Amino acid sequence: MFSIQTKNQPHARPLIPQLFTALLFLALSFCSFAADIVLPTIDVSADQQRSQAWQSIGNVSRVTRQQTERSAAHHPAELLNALPGVWVSRGNGQEHLTAIRSPVLTGPGACGAFLMLENGIPIRPAGFCNVNNLFELNHEQAAEIEVIRGPASALYGGNALHGVINLHSPAPAGNRQSLRLDSGANDFSRLSYSVSRSSDLGNSRIDYNASHDNGWRDHAGYEQQKLGLQHQLQLGQWQLNGLLTGSWLQQETAGFILGENSYKQAGLRRDNLNPEAYRNAWSGRGSVELIRGFGDDGWFSVTPYWRRSKMEFLQHFLPEKSLEQNGQHSVGVMTSAGNSFGNGHHWNWTLQLEYADIYLKEVQQNPLNSNSAFLVATRPVGTHYDYQVDSYLAASHINLEWQLADQLQLVTSARVESLRYRYDNQFLDGNSRADGTPCGFGGCKFTRPADRKDHFSNLGGRVGLHYTDDHNGEWTISGGYGFRPPQATELYRLQSGQLVTDLESETIRSLELSHGRLLGPVDAKITLFAMSKQHVILRDATGANISDGKTRHHGLELDLLWQINSSQSLQVSATQALHRYAFDSALPGGETITDGNQVDTAPNHMASLNWRYQHPTGSWLTLQGQYMGSYAVDAANDHHYEGHQLLNLRAGHHLVGGISIQAAITNLTDSQFAERADFAFGNFRYFPGAPRQLRFSVKADW
Repeated sequence: MFSIQTKNQPHARPLIPQLFTALLFLALSFCSFAADIVLPTIDVSADQQRSQAWQSIGNVSRVTRQQTERSAAHHPAELLNALPGVWVSRGNGQEHLTAIRSPVLTGPGACGAFLMLENGIPIRPAGFCNVNNLFELNHEQAAEIEVIRGPASALYGGNALHGVINLHSPAPAGNRQSLRLDSGANDFSRLSYSVSRSSDLGNSRIDYNASHDNGWRDHAGYEQQKLGLQHQLQLGQWQLNGLLTGSWLQQETAGFILGENSYKQAGLRRDNLNPEAYRNAWSGRGSVELIRGFGDDGWFSVTPYWRRSKMEFLQHFLPEKSLEQNGQHSVGVMTSAGNSFGNGHHWNWTLQLEYADIYLKEVQQNPLNSNSAFLVATRPVGTHYDYQVDSYLAASHINLEWQLADQLQLVTSARVESLRYRYDNQFLDGNSRADGTPCGFGGCKFTRPADRKDHFSNLGGRVGLHYTDDHNGEWTISGGYGFRPPQATELYRLQSGQLVTDLESETIRSLELSHGRLLGPVDAKITLFAMSKQHVILRDATGANISDGKTRHHGLELDLLWQINSSQSLQVSATQALHRYAFDSALPGGETITDGNQVDTAPNHMASLNWRYQHPTGSWLTLQGQYMGSYAVDAANDHHYEGHQLLNLRAGHHLVGGISIQAAITNLTDSQFAERADFAFGNFRYFPGAPRQLRFSVKADW
């Protein structure tokens, strides 16, 4: 059921899924001996306490468990793109780029603008993000996915520059099991299994899913497995929440197709111009939260955590198509506390300490095949980078909520963060070929700094007022200051002409005004935001790294739910935004950037509409419409993608007992569209969107 051809993946590790399966059945065997008893009281976790403290002033959206199950998403973009201000741009397979109140940011360090959390803990160490971070999270079986839009550095720290995605794992819930089978076009199949058990040893839960997809494009299939193990135990006044999660991905990757509007041509859409491309990735994370209460409302927690990841992939999106290998091993501890004081006031505080051992190696295996003498001369065969970095993080935040009046609340937050790098170059210093000889045309594209140490200290803050009126309305005004330190790959994976000393922490200033109101059956919220970002580190369409840029961001977001009657509802999410460059740049061999131009891959308009029908018998129907506006695909704004509209239809029916079925038709009108458009190296480039597809699911709960 779960097999795939791996001829283009010589470094695949087939042992990993066997280990996943062995661990799963070992845990199941342990659970089978559990005796049925009454569940102990489970307190709210420190992560939820911290999240709740933010919600009174932050802009938060959620994907619920029901939405996740009914979507049966093959990719997290299908869930998150229904939220205002969010665009997860799909690549091929499970690859993607993220945008939250931002353009789609590219480059290996661009992911530093978004913080990915699992139950409040970052899934990667500070300074070592992954642009495809979401495929390490088990969105298929999540209890909830929480998204904070806009800078949240005051609470969550560096990398929460444009937003936060926080996945909450489902908690153990009595003695229950569920089994789900999904199937679809292109031999897609997925098995999902969950089991909860209660015993005198505590409460346990296992969540496991395995997917196989041959892909709708040539040589573009993948296999993926995810596993989550939880255990909760009451130890006197302390509650222990243990979590162990892992992911494994092996995929053959289809790259861009070339030529203007090539995504509309039936023959080209399915072509894979990079059949040799692949990505293999493995991740594991573990944490143990110890939490206890004190006083009437106080709580204190200590959470040690561990993470490890490895990845290997071919950089099919660059002319030299180098092979990259990277990984990390990190440990940390997060201590949190909170309580009430005075007349309805609240505080919460966090201290975080973290260490990470990071490595990266990039090797160009073959000479560049190009008519450009410049590209051939500046991208030599052999090792481009080979380094190891030790990173040390120390951070603390304080959040104070002041009840100024019955209907007026003031929230103030601040975070101080220190990040240190100790970099060890394990190859030749400087800008040369692997044999030490210089490149032509002014030097090789790749520059390796000598061993060094770097230190970044940052302060983030946010202040806001929240007012509740007498007519079911809420008003919020807030200002924030966010930051993100340069990622290791931006500091030590330099290009010709770059210096480490050119890089500073990106910072952002934000002002936000929102109003929410309940008008009978309509619950609506509208938000206006303005942001200014400094010291921007970006990669242009030619692959050139740019330092110390500036951008401006303005927008409006609408989130509306209309409960038409007891059976029908209509939900609308819409975004209108303008993202502009606020600097000039004309690097040799790079794009020309002009102050005032729109940032590329930043649509002005996005919208999602969901009409839902729920029958009293348990049957349901959902019609989803998605709109993507046009956007520039180059910094000069000379080339554009026209945008698209999509329709998706989903339906489900309860059969008997705990058995239910559902079906879906994605891209109902069979539209020809691009998941992402780009213009680089003189060509339009596209990741084409999938044609109309059928999906089926059956689920049993008992």
